[in-house]
Amino acid sequence: AVASVVADGSADVELIVVEDGTAEVDADRLEAVAPGAVLVRLPFGGRSRTRNAGVERASRDLIAFLDADDLSLPGRLARQAETLRANPGAALCFGRILPVDERAQPLPARVASERARVDGLLSRGLTFASLLVDCPIWTSGTMVRREAFARVGGYCPEIVAFEDLDLYLRLIGAGGLVLCEGEPVACHRVHPGNTPSEHLSAGSVALA
Repeated sequence: AVASVVADGSADVELIVVEDGTAEVDADRLEAVAPGAVLVRLPFGGRSRTRNAGVERASRDLIAFLDADDLSLPGRLARQAETLRANPGAALCFGRILPVDERAQPLPARVASERARVDGLLSRGLTFASLLVDCPIWTSGTMVRREAFARVGGYCPEIVAFEDLDLYLRLIGAGGLVLCEGEPVACHRVHPGNTPSEHLSAGSVALA
């Protein structure tokens, strides 16, 4: 994940790596791969608290998220930043994602499915009700305005899954969402360690 951000080539990037109750990232190796990157280690608190902590540590106006098992695609940061500049009222920009396997190879059936889901969302409109029907917006494909994120309270720590949908629903009222047109902005890695179904069930109940 870190290497994919570095490979993006954007010079003006503040890279913050937040570990949630682990110590898997070697600080020296991180510095070698991404000079100047900030490593924040926290006691386990769940991914919502972890992402909120990363935003709190950041100093930039635009925040892009990337989960540890996903990859940012070249040009993503500049494309999403430009989309937000062109849509000053929007709170969050999202892009399409490319589903890949553990070896980062595209999964054709999932690629087609995600394309259809985003097309469906766009045809319904980027509204509160439309997101409740289906929300094909992945955290690793989003960039948010720091001010809007703070205004709605960030991610809800009490929700163990669908915390992303909960955030997007609140951001609808804080300026709304906008699509970054064109090719996918990130790869979403599909593997056995993805969010388990019991967490998804608990998250859907909490969100309701």
